[in-house]
Amino acid sequence: MAVSIPLGSQFASNAAKSKQAADASKEAKNASDRATSSDWESHQKAASAHYEAACKHRDAGNGTKADAHQAQAAVHSEKADAGRRADQFAREETRNANELSQKADLVRFGSDSKDPRSMKQLHQDAAQAHSKAAKAHGMAGNSREQKFHEERADAHAAYAQGE
Repeated sequence: MAVSIPLGSQFASNAAKSKQAADASKEAKNASDRATSSDWESHQKAASAHYEAACKHRDAGNGTKADAHQAQAAVHSEKADAGRRADQFAREETRNANELSQKADLVRFGSDSKDPRSMKQLHQDAAQAHSKAAKAHGMAGNSREQKFHEERADAHAAYAQGE
């Protein structure tokens, strides 16, 4: 038994889908405008908004607009992935720098039998590790963390020079 849909309601349904697609496009544009180069999470949100807009446009029968939103979503997704990787790398460099800082600080209380480096060498290594962490945070767009590690690198370098 076939169910017939009145022609008027079909147009209303298409109009509603088109409105939803247009609204999703506006949200995607706003999310793109809010995305900043140093904030990978904002790019992830923009990618999600564009994927949503692509689905709504495809559902409304707007294949060209759906493809455009799909392409924008891919760009934002790549930027989010790159930012996330840079952030992760910066966190790893921070862990390495903090471990060396702790070793350099603890050597004042006696040498570590597992690490034969002198206090001077440990502070030099900690300075280098903090410099690497500062650069990594700079690449990730974390200026506050970058400055912190630059200062820690300077402090360790000064300590190594003073010994």
